[in-house]
Amino acid sequence: MEEEKVWEIDCRLGEEEISEAVLAGQPGKGRKRMAAALGILGVLMLVLYAVYPENITYSLLAVLAAAELYMVLAWPARQAKKAAKRFKGKRCRLIFTENGYLYTGEKEWLSSGNKITAAETEAVFAVRPDRQNLFILPKRCLSPEDCQEIRRALENRLKKSSMKSSGRCDR
Repeated sequence: MEEEKVWEIDCRLGEEEISEAVLAGQPGKGRKRMAAALGILGVLMLVLYAVYPENITYSLLAVLAAAELYMVLAWPARQAKKAAKRFKGKRCRLIFTENGYLYTGEKEWLSSGNKITAAETEAVFAVRPDRQNLFILPKRCLSPEDCQEIRRALENRLKKSSMKSSGRCDR
């Protein structure tokens, strides 16, 4: 019987890695749709204000749409940078197995009951076992072969739809 492959990751996280991981774990398609809808709404309100300048409500709604657009597009990046500064240099120690299990100390993550999502960027694998926790697997701590095997393990463990991939494994 073949023994399960295990990767032990032990390194310090960089600011860019943390920021990338936080942004990668956020739903992108919904944000883009919301931004498009708010942009259209804002332009429509400005056009209506130009046609009916006596009605200030349209200009106020355009300003409100612009504020919402900021919250949808810029706020997540700002929050990611704040988190990156806060956790920069923190030690990342975890164990990831070929079957897609992730361990930190005594706690096991990625059990079958959790709604797990994962994303891959140029620099990291970001694994979110629940809404409160995010685990970052920096690719710089992995060989290209290990990186490809971890990608396969995550894809096998998760539904294809919950693994966003946009990175490469070569250094």
